[in-house]
Amino acid sequence: MLPSTFFSVLVVSSVGGVLSHLFIVLCLFLPQGEEGKKKLGQSVTLAYRYVAGSNLLFCLSNPGVSFQCLQKNFCFDHRIISQLLFVFNCMTLYCTIWFTAILCLFYCIKILQSVNSLFLKLKSNISMLLRWSMASGILVNSFSSSYIFLMDTCRLLIIQNKTDTNVQNSPSNVFMEALYGLFYIIFPSVVTLLSCLTIMIYLCRHIIKIKNRLKDTQSCLERQRRVVILFSTQLFLYIVIIVSSLKSYSFYTICKEANYVFFEVNSLCCWAMAANLILQNRFLRWKLENILTSFRQLVLRIKQKC
Repeated sequence: MLPSTFFSVLVVSSVGGVLSHLFIVLCLFLPQGEEGKKKLGQSVTLAYRYVAGSNLLFCLSNPGVSFQCLQKNFCFDHRIISQLLFVFNCMTLYCTIWFTAILCLFYCIKILQSVNSLFLKLKSNISMLLRWSMASGILVNSFSSSYIFLMDTCRLLIIQNKTDTNVQNSPSNVFMEALYGLFYIIFPSVVTLLSCLTIMIYLCRHIIKIKNRLKDTQSCLERQRRVVILFSTQLFLYIVIIVSSLKSYSFYTICKEANYVFFEVNSLCCWAMAANLILQNRFLRWKLENILTSFRQLVLRIKQKC
Protein backbone atom coordinates (compact mmCIF):
# COMPACT_ATOMS: atom_id res chain seq x y z
CA MET A 1 0.00 0.00 0.00
CA LEU A 2 1.12 3.53 -0.69
CA PRO A 3 1.64 5.84 2.29
CA SER A 4 -1.43 7.98 2.89
CA THR A 5 0.58 11.21 2.91
CA PHE A 6 2.14 10.44 -0.46
CA PHE A 7 -1.22 9.44 -1.89
CA SER A 8 -2.86 12.67 -0.70
CA VAL A 9 -0.09 14.91 -2.04
CA LEU A 10 0.01 13.07 -5.35
CA VAL A 11 -3.76 13.22 -5.88
CA VAL A 12 -4.13 16.89 -4.89
CA SER A 13 -1.13 18.10 -6.90
CA SER A 14 -1.98 15.93 -9.93
CA VAL A 15 -5.62 17.07 -10.01
CA GLY A 16 -4.54 20.69 -9.52
CA GLY A 17 -1.97 20.44 -12.32
CA VAL A 18 -4.39 18.77 -14.73
CA LEU A 19 -7.19 21.29 -14.05
CA SER A 20 -4.80 24.25 -14.30
CA HIS A 21 -3.39 23.15 -17.64
CA LEU A 22 -6.86 22.24 -18.87
CA PHE A 23 -7.93 25.79 -18.01
CA ILE A 24 -5.02 27.17 -20.06
CA VAL A 25 -5.84 24.95 -23.03
CA LEU A 26 -9.52 25.95 -22.94
CA CYS A 27 -8.61 29.64 -22.69
CA LEU A 28 -6.38 29.36 -25.75
CA PHE A 29 -8.94 27.45 -27.83
CA LEU A 30 -12.28 28.96 -26.75
CA PRO A 31 -12.82 32.59 -27.87
CA GLN A 32 -15.91 33.34 -25.76
CA GLY A 33 -15.84 36.68 -23.95
CA GLU A 34 -12.82 38.07 -25.82
CA GLU A 35 -14.62 40.71 -27.90
CA GLY A 36 -12.72 43.98 -27.77
CA LYS A 37 -9.86 42.40 -25.84
CA LYS A 38 -6.34 42.33 -27.21
CA LYS A 39 -5.44 38.71 -27.81
CA LEU A 40 -2.15 36.90 -28.05
CA GLY A 41 -0.49 36.81 -31.44
CA GLN A 42 -1.13 33.80 -33.64
CA SER A 43 2.39 32.42 -33.24
CA VAL A 44 2.46 32.98 -29.48
CA THR A 45 -0.96 31.38 -29.08
CA LEU A 46 0.23 28.36 -31.05
CA ALA A 47 3.35 28.01 -28.91
CA TYR A 48 1.35 28.33 -25.69
CA ARG A 49 -1.06 25.67 -26.94
CA TYR A 50 1.81 23.26 -27.54
CA VAL A 51 3.39 23.97 -24.15
CA ALA A 52 0.10 23.72 -22.24
CA GLY A 53 -0.97 20.61 -24.16
CA SER A 54 2.28 18.76 -23.50
CA ASN A 55 2.17 19.84 -19.85
CA LEU A 56 -1.39 18.51 -19.62
CA LEU A 57 -0.34 15.12 -21.02
CA PHE A 58 2.62 15.08 -18.63
CA CYS A 59 0.31 15.74 -15.68
CA LEU A 60 -2.07 13.01 -16.84
CA SER A 61 0.68 10.42 -17.28
CA ASN A 62 2.48 11.16 -14.02
CA PRO A 63 -0.04 9.47 -11.63
CA GLY A 64 -0.13 6.36 -13.81
CA VAL A 65 3.65 6.11 -13.80
CA SER A 66 3.69 6.67 -10.04
CA PHE A 67 1.25 3.89 -9.13
CA GLN A 68 2.62 1.54 -11.77
CA CYS A 69 6.20 1.85 -10.57
CA LEU A 70 5.63 2.05 -6.82
CA GLN A 71 3.49 -1.09 -6.64
CA LYS A 72 6.33 -3.58 -6.76
CA ASN A 73 4.44 -6.77 -7.55
CA PHE A 74 2.25 -5.18 -10.17
CA CYS A 75 5.20 -3.43 -11.76
CA PHE A 76 7.25 -6.64 -11.92
CA ASP A 77 4.45 -8.57 -13.65
CA HIS A 78 3.73 -5.75 -16.10
CA ARG A 79 7.21 -4.48 -16.85
CA ILE A 80 6.49 -3.58 -20.47
CA ILE A 81 3.43 -1.53 -19.49
CA SER A 82 5.52 0.27 -16.88
CA GLN A 83 8.19 1.04 -19.44
CA LEU A 84 5.58 2.30 -21.92
CA LEU A 85 4.13 4.68 -19.33
CA PHE A 86 7.59 5.84 -18.35
CA VAL A 87 8.62 6.48 -21.97
CA PHE A 88 5.39 8.44 -22.61
CA ASN A 89 5.98 10.46 -19.44
CA CYS A 90 9.51 11.32 -20.55
CA MET A 91 8.34 12.13 -24.08
CA THR A 92 5.77 14.66 -22.87
CA LEU A 93 8.31 16.22 -20.48
CA TYR A 94 10.93 16.76 -23.16
CA CYS A 95 8.32 17.94 -25.64
CA THR A 96 7.32 20.75 -23.29
CA ILE A 97 10.99 21.63 -22.68
CA TRP A 98 11.56 21.75 -26.44
CA PHE A 99 8.45 23.88 -27.01
CA THR A 100 9.55 26.32 -24.29
CA ALA A 101 12.99 26.62 -25.88
CA ILE A 102 11.40 27.30 -29.28
CA LEU A 103 9.11 29.92 -27.71
CA CYS A 104 12.16 31.62 -26.15
CA LEU A 105 14.03 31.58 -29.45
CA PHE A 106 11.24 33.09 -31.53
CA TYR A 107 10.49 35.70 -28.89
CA CYS A 108 14.09 36.87 -29.17
CA ILE A 109 13.85 36.93 -32.97
CA LYS A 110 10.73 39.07 -32.66
CA ILE A 111 12.23 41.72 -30.37
CA LEU A 112 15.75 41.78 -31.82
CA GLN A 113 16.56 44.56 -34.29
CA SER A 114 18.93 43.84 -37.17
CA VAL A 115 19.36 44.72 -40.86
CA ASN A 116 20.84 41.36 -41.78
CA SER A 117 18.95 39.84 -44.72
CA LEU A 118 18.85 36.34 -43.22
CA PHE A 119 17.55 37.70 -39.93
CA LEU A 120 14.86 39.76 -41.66
CA LYS A 121 13.79 36.69 -43.62
CA LEU A 122 13.50 34.69 -40.39
CA LYS A 123 11.57 37.50 -38.73
CA SER A 124 9.08 37.72 -41.59
CA ASN A 125 8.41 33.96 -41.48
CA ILE A 126 8.15 33.45 -37.72
CA SER A 127 4.73 31.83 -37.89
CA MET A 128 5.73 29.23 -40.48
CA LEU A 129 9.08 28.49 -38.82
CA LEU A 130 7.39 28.12 -35.45
CA ARG A 131 4.98 25.52 -36.82
CA TRP A 132 7.79 23.56 -38.48
CA SER A 133 9.90 23.70 -35.32
CA MET A 134 7.08 22.44 -33.12
CA ALA A 135 6.15 19.68 -35.57
CA SER A 136 9.77 18.56 -35.97
CA GLY A 137 10.15 18.39 -32.20
CA ILE A 138 7.11 16.12 -31.93
CA LEU A 139 8.31 13.87 -34.77
CA VAL A 140 11.88 13.51 -33.50
CA ASN A 141 10.74 12.91 -29.93
CA SER A 142 8.10 10.39 -30.99
CA PHE A 143 10.56 8.53 -33.23
CA SER A 144 13.26 8.33 -30.56
CA SER A 145 10.70 7.29 -27.93
CA SER A 146 9.30 4.54 -30.14
CA TYR A 147 12.78 3.29 -31.00
CA ILE A 148 13.90 3.17 -27.39
CA PHE A 149 10.68 1.50 -26.27
CA LEU A 150 10.86 -1.20 -28.96
CA MET A 151 14.52 -1.91 -28.26
CA ASP A 152 13.90 -2.10 -24.53
CA THR A 153 10.88 -4.37 -25.06
CA CYS A 154 13.04 -6.76 -27.07
CA ARG A 155 15.67 -6.67 -24.32
CA LEU A 156 13.07 -7.47 -21.64
CA LEU A 157 11.74 -10.38 -23.69
CA ILE A 158 15.25 -11.79 -24.10
CA ILE A 159 15.92 -11.50 -20.37
CA GLN A 160 12.57 -13.10 -19.55
CA ASN A 161 13.40 -16.13 -21.70
CA LYS A 162 16.83 -16.63 -20.15
CA THR A 163 17.78 -17.79 -16.68
CA ASP A 164 21.34 -16.55 -16.79
CA THR A 165 21.73 -13.73 -14.27
CA ASN A 166 24.65 -12.32 -16.23
CA VAL A 167 22.31 -11.31 -19.05
CA GLN A 168 21.46 -8.07 -17.29
CA ASN A 169 25.16 -7.14 -17.18
CA SER A 170 25.84 -8.04 -20.82
CA PRO A 171 27.41 -5.44 -23.14
CA SER A 172 24.15 -5.11 -25.09
CA ASN A 173 22.26 -4.12 -21.94
CA VAL A 174 24.95 -1.64 -20.97
CA PHE A 175 24.73 -0.17 -24.47
CA MET A 176 20.95 0.09 -24.19
CA GLU A 177 21.21 1.90 -20.86
CA ALA A 178 23.75 4.32 -22.33
CA LEU A 179 21.55 4.91 -25.37
CA TYR A 180 18.52 5.39 -23.14
CA GLY A 181 20.33 7.99 -21.06
CA LEU A 182 21.62 9.75 -24.16
CA PHE A 183 18.16 10.17 -25.70
CA TYR A 184 16.18 10.90 -22.54
CA ILE A 185 18.61 12.66 -20.21
CA ILE A 186 21.75 14.08 -21.79
CA PHE A 187 20.72 15.26 -25.27
CA PRO A 188 17.34 16.92 -24.58
CA SER A 189 18.48 18.34 -21.24
CA VAL A 190 21.69 19.92 -22.54
CA VAL A 191 20.26 21.25 -25.80
CA THR A 192 16.98 22.69 -24.58
CA LEU A 193 18.06 23.92 -21.15
CA LEU A 194 21.20 25.61 -22.47
CA SER A 195 19.12 27.19 -25.24
CA CYS A 196 16.65 28.61 -22.72
CA LEU A 197 19.47 29.84 -20.49
CA THR A 198 21.30 31.55 -23.36
CA ILE A 199 18.14 33.25 -24.59
CA MET A 200 17.22 34.45 -21.10
CA ILE A 201 20.67 36.02 -20.71
CA TYR A 202 20.04 37.91 -23.93
CA LEU A 203 16.63 39.05 -22.68
CA CYS A 204 18.18 40.41 -19.48
CA ARG A 205 20.78 42.35 -21.47
CA HIS A 206 18.03 43.62 -23.79
CA ILE A 207 16.03 44.93 -20.81
CA ILE A 208 19.09 46.71 -19.41
CA LYS A 209 19.73 48.41 -22.77
CA ILE A 210 16.12 49.57 -23.06
CA LYS A 211 16.12 50.87 -19.49
CA ASN A 212 19.30 52.87 -20.01
CA ARG A 213 18.29 54.23 -23.41
CA LEU A 214 14.64 55.15 -23.00
CA LYS A 215 12.76 56.78 -20.17
CA ASP A 216 9.08 56.29 -21.03
CA THR A 217 9.05 52.54 -21.53
CA GLN A 218 7.69 51.35 -18.19
CA SER A 219 5.00 49.15 -19.76
CA CYS A 220 7.51 47.66 -22.19
CA LEU A 221 9.96 46.94 -19.37
CA GLU A 222 7.23 45.35 -17.29
CA ARG A 223 6.33 43.06 -20.19
CA GLN A 224 9.97 42.11 -20.71
CA ARG A 225 10.41 41.38 -17.00
CA ARG A 226 7.37 39.12 -16.99
CA VAL A 227 8.76 37.20 -19.95
CA VAL A 228 12.10 36.72 -18.18
CA ILE A 229 10.33 35.57 -15.00
CA LEU A 230 8.14 33.21 -17.03
CA PHE A 231 11.04 31.55 -18.85
CA SER A 232 13.38 31.47 -15.84
CA THR A 233 10.71 29.86 -13.64
CA GLN A 234 9.91 27.28 -16.31
CA LEU A 235 13.62 26.57 -16.72
CA PHE A 236 14.05 26.15 -12.96
CA LEU A 237 11.11 23.73 -12.77
CA TYR A 238 12.47 21.68 -15.67
CA ILE A 239 15.87 21.47 -13.96
CA VAL A 240 14.22 20.36 -10.71
CA ILE A 241 12.32 17.59 -12.51
CA ILE A 242 15.38 16.38 -14.42
CA VAL A 243 17.66 16.43 -11.37
CA SER A 244 15.02 14.60 -9.38
CA SER A 245 14.76 12.05 -12.19
CA LEU A 246 18.51 11.49 -12.21
CA LYS A 247 18.55 10.95 -8.46
CA SER A 248 15.46 8.77 -8.26
CA TYR A 249 15.54 6.65 -11.40
CA SER A 250 17.81 3.68 -11.94
CA PHE A 251 17.44 2.45 -15.47
CA TYR A 252 15.11 -0.54 -15.65
CA THR A 253 14.92 -0.81 -11.82
CA ILE A 254 12.55 2.04 -11.05
CA CYS A 255 10.29 0.19 -8.59
CA LYS A 256 11.70 1.64 -5.37
CA GLU A 257 9.98 3.30 -2.45
CA ALA A 258 12.62 6.03 -2.57
CA ASN A 259 10.90 7.28 -5.71
CA TYR A 260 8.05 8.64 -3.58
CA VAL A 261 9.99 11.91 -3.34
CA PHE A 262 10.45 12.11 -7.10
CA PHE A 263 6.79 11.63 -7.92
CA GLU A 264 5.72 14.18 -5.29
CA VAL A 265 8.18 16.73 -6.69
CA ASN A 266 7.10 15.84 -10.21
CA SER A 267 3.40 16.40 -9.56
CA LEU A 268 4.03 19.62 -7.61
CA CYS A 269 6.16 20.97 -10.46
CA CYS A 270 3.27 20.26 -12.86
CA TRP A 271 1.06 22.49 -10.75
CA ALA A 272 3.77 25.15 -10.49
CA MET A 273 4.27 25.24 -14.27
CA ALA A 274 0.58 25.96 -14.81
CA ALA A 275 0.55 28.64 -12.11
CA ASN A 276 3.61 30.27 -13.67
CA LEU A 277 2.01 30.40 -17.13
CA ILE A 278 -1.20 31.91 -15.74
CA LEU A 279 0.43 34.49 -13.45
CA GLN A 280 2.98 35.78 -15.96
CA ASN A 281 0.67 35.92 -19.01
CA ARG A 282 -1.61 38.96 -19.20
CA PHE A 283 -4.21 37.27 -21.41
CA LEU A 284 -4.52 34.20 -19.15
CA ARG A 285 -4.68 36.41 -16.04
CA TRP A 286 -7.50 38.39 -17.61
CA LYS A 287 -9.40 35.19 -18.42
CA LEU A 288 -8.94 33.92 -14.86
CA GLU A 289 -10.09 37.24 -13.38
CA ASN A 290 -13.11 37.18 -15.68
CA ILE A 291 -14.04 33.67 -14.52
CA LEU A 292 -13.58 34.57 -10.84
CA THR A 293 -15.70 37.70 -11.27
CA SER A 294 -18.47 35.69 -12.92
CA PHE A 295 -18.29 33.13 -10.12
CA ARG A 296 -18.55 35.82 -7.43
CA GLN A 297 -21.54 37.37 -9.19
CA LEU A 298 -23.20 33.96 -9.37
CA VAL A 299 -22.64 33.40 -5.64
CA LEU A 300 -24.09 36.83 -4.83
CA ARG A 301 -27.19 36.15 -6.94
CA ILE A 302 -27.69 32.81 -5.17
CA LYS A 303 -27.37 34.50 -1.77
CA GLN A 304 -29.86 37.20 -2.75
CA LYS A 305 -32.41 34.59 -3.83
CA CYS A 306 -31.95 32.69 -0.59
